[in-house]
Amino acid sequence: LEQARAILKYLGSKFSMNPTDSYTDYLVDFYHDCLDDTYQEFYFKYLFTTGDVKADAEKRFFEKTMPVLLAKFEKTFLDEKGDLTGYLVDGQLSTADFKMCCYMDVWMMNPKRRELGEPVLKEFAPNLLRYIEQKIGGEFSEYFGDSAKRPPRTK
Repeated sequence: LEQARAILKYLGSKFSMNPTDSYTDYLVDFYHDCLDDTYQEFYFKYLFTTGDVKADAEKRFFEKTMPVLLAKFEKTFLDEKGDLTGYLVDGQLSTADFKMCCYMDVWMMNPKRRELGEPVLKEFAPNLLRYIEQKIGGEFSEYFGDSAKRPPRTK
């Protein structure tokens, strides 16, 4: 199998994680697309640069791009009382949960970036941070290993 999104769709279908109604399907795609857009913005500007330009790209990503993305996500998985529903879409496990945790693990919890990412999560998306910690450190821990326990990078 090739192409991450296609594989996620396939696995979602195989394990009954794909939505059955069009609006919920839209929400899953919304998460996938927002994460992909952000990934492309960061990595094209970050990976293909060096020195100060690279450092500036990383700083801009965490100060400008991530807060906007996180604001979109922050309330979408809370119930009417403001409690976590447990999952990103419709209170049910979907491929969006796996993708969100993968991306947040790379961007925010990875030892290389945790020092930059965790404060952004705490300020702009404390509920998303709780969700990520619950998933990466708990329910999805077999997929992420000790990722949530990794210490922040040292200078």
